[in-house]
Amino acid sequence: MSKDKKSLYFCINSLKEINIPDTVENIENGSLKDFTNKVVINISRNVRKINTEISTNVIEINVDENNENFISEYGNLYSKNKTVLYAYLQNETSYKMPDTVKEIKESAFRAATNLSELILSEDLEKMTGWTIFSKTKIINIEIPSKVEVIDCNIFANDTIDVTISADNPNFKCEDGTSILSKDGKKLVAISKDIETYDIPPTVETIGEIAFYYKEKLKEIIIPENVKTIERKAFLRASKLNKVEISSNIESIEINAFLECNSLREIIIDKKENEISEAPWGWPYGLRAVKWRN
Repeated sequence: MSKDKKSLYFCINSLKEINIPDTVENIENGSLKDFTNKVVINISRNVRKINTEISTNVIEINVDENNENFISEYGNLYSKNKTVLYAYLQNETSYKMPDTVKEIKESAFRAATNLSELILSEDLEKMTGWTIFSKTKIINIEIPSKVEVIDCNIFANDTIDVTISADNPNFKCEDGTSILSKDGKKLVAISKDIETYDIPPTVETIGEIAFYYKEKLKEIIIPENVKTIERKAFLRASKLNKVEISSNIESIEINAFLECNSLREIIIDKKENEISEAPWGWPYGLRAVKWRN
């Protein structure tokens, strides 16, 4: 803990039950992340912030009834008004999220290894954090009409068939895979880790980390409709070895190909150095950038 005992930074990972002291106000990053045994966590009345992933070995979280910021229900952790889901721990095969929930926090389903069906809250607005579904058995998800924020990284390492409510004014989905802005001009995220991928003809911008952690993707053609590739668009696409980019490209932002360690060819239908910032974070460098004009 911190010197004033208000911030918790670490718990002994072999414990089976943890009682958070009454002095603690902040549960900081990593403090509840790694446990070797199945563990129950009891949160005291004064905790105001929880900034940590929840270990897959946490089986239950209980909250002091006098805590004004959090509440537990069936061992799950919510904000007091149940608008934020912090951790789902029932680990049943099916879960219908309360319709009060507007935001899913990072690692909320990290311990849900049995979960195969998830019905999202109709009032859900934000899907944030890293790899929300990766520990589950979920293979399809329906995104409701009020969702206005989708972090691309929630689909890292996943292959999930996505549908989006036709009433959602912010996003739409094509072929269960391409999550696009409502007008179809921006590719927001890819929900499936697949070897080949065709960018929809309406797309003008490939969004930041849209292809994050797509480890099966080997080659991709960036068609004429695409004008911009945003920063870190292909971050950690570790098997990507060839990219072909049309002459209509106007901007490739810094680090677009960061940590694409297998990439050996970027072929661009442009004059040499016509697109600035090359090689865009590409580990192999300028040696394999090929200009066609």
